[in-house]
Amino acid sequence: MLKNLDSYRPCVGVVLLNKAGKVFIGRRNDKTKEIWQLPQGGIEPGEDAAIAAKRELYEETGVRNVKIIKSHLDWLSYDLPEEIRKAHWGGKYLGQKQKWFLMEFLGDDAEINVNSQIPEFD
Repeated sequence: MLKNLDSYRPCVGVVLLNKAGKVFIGRRNDKTKEIWQLPQGGIEPGEDAAIAAKRELYEETGVRNVKIIKSHLDWLSYDLPEEIRKAHWGGKYLGQKQKWFLMEFLGDDAEINVNSQIPEFD
């Protein structure tokens, strides 16, 4: 049975590769447990998914110098447990749907800055 994806929060995710083929993954700094993740976040109303992916990447890492290699053809969705669903986004969504992008980092390491105004990574 297909899900009605309108009930899922639209998000993007980024797999960022450097010239050596290594993937950027950041440790979240807003959790008590050690949690690592790829850059990701919500899509603003009316925002294109590719633009949202670049915006989220910049907001979380400071990285702007990228090239999109590929995007996943489909939306990937997951349900949140009910207790988390009620606590996030006013219970409006059953979970999230994500569009993932593979990007190549064209800059140098000095461009990476995880100390943004709203830092998520250490």
